[in-house]
Amino acid sequence: MKRLNTIPSQPIFSNLINGCLKSRQINKAWKTFDEMRLSYHQPDEVTFTMMLHACAKVKIHGFQPDLITYNTLLGACARKKDLGRAREIFRHILQHDQLEPDHRTFTNLFWSYANYDPPSSSSVPSTSSSSSSSSSALVPNTIDQLVPNSAPTRRSEVVDEAKKIFSYMTQQEDPAIEMTTTLLTAYLNTHVTQRQVKDCVSLYDSLFSKYNVEPNPTTFKVMIRHCYQTKDTALAWRIWDDYQAFLETKASQAYEHTSDMTMMEQKKMKLERHQQQIKEGWTLDQQRSLVLLMASVLAR
Repeated sequence: MKRLNTIPSQPIFSNLINGCLKSRQINKAWKTFDEMRLSYHQPDEVTFTMMLHACAKVKIHGFQPDLITYNTLLGACARKKDLGRAREIFRHILQHDQLEPDHRTFTNLFWSYANYDPPSSSSVPSTSSSSSSSSSALVPNTIDQLVPNSAPTRRSEVVDEAKKIFSYMTQQEDPAIEMTTTLLTAYLNTHVTQRQVKDCVSLYDSLFSKYNVEPNPTTFKVMIRHCYQTKDTALAWRIWDDYQAFLETKASQAYEHTSDMTMMEQKKMKLERHQQQIKEGWTLDQQRSLVLLMASVLAR
């Protein structure tokens, strides 16, 4: 399929991973999983479940989860809206003297905060922390300040906790956390979905330029959703103009130097462009989705 420049569908990757797991080729299963999520498709619940079973099977034989494992688990928590478990995983990473959170860790963690729907305060159980490591990268008091045992019960508390973690993240120097579009968008989305509207516009206007990072269509979609919540048509048009400028830039890049390419080179470039569209969120279906969201803002 690669040789014919055909993009494998997600079910194909799921079948490949399942076959690797059944034949106990765990490393090949992880390699296939990483290739799928980095170049082609975002993992769905079925794929995440298979990889969790893979972790469980290998752990029986002395397997020690690494940062990739924990980042994958954080991604699953974000999809399942399970902030409690995401906080436990993050606490474990901070307590582990051989693990250092990276930009993927914080990206998935902030998506967990963004997707979380706080229950009423009377129904929130206390989240106990697990500490399986004898030594810790952070002293317990510092961890408790970042991620207290009790989960946040109000949307404002969710954002306040995310702010503390973001502040901690930006202070890391060895190694410094790479600031990426997906990371900053996840943090911005925490403010939007938790309806803490006062900081959304300032974050959009200043955060990406501060770290010299370009927003992508997911960023624009997050902000247009904010405009829908606040009925801010003027801001929606400003975001829409930024989105159109992004698409125009991508369109102009697509036709650079194509006249000098062979047919095979053009096919390869087309495939790479499609992979980039999937990764950045501007396929035709995603563009239609944003058009509908913008129309909803104007209708409201």
